[in-house]
Amino acid sequence: CDDIEEQARDLLGNELRKLSVVPVQQQFNGSDCGVFSIAYATSLVFMDDPKIIQYDIPKMLGHLIKAGQMEQFPAIPLP
Repeated sequence: CDDIEEQARDLLGNELRKLSVVPVQQQFNGSDCGVFSIAYATSLVFMDDPKIIQYDIPKMLGHLIKAGQMEQFPAIPLP
């Protein structure tokens, strides 16, 4: 957490007001971090709460590379 806060301060300087770490769905491998990062950023753009989204992992990469407008990533409905 300290490393992340340090990186955020390097990027934002005094503009960083608060950094909150929230529990979200995790990747299962060492190569999907970029796709997950973009998916979470997209969720925030659409004003969705990333804590309550369960992405449909097999569909994520295909969603990312298709051309067109920005759309929410495929998700699995939570009970």
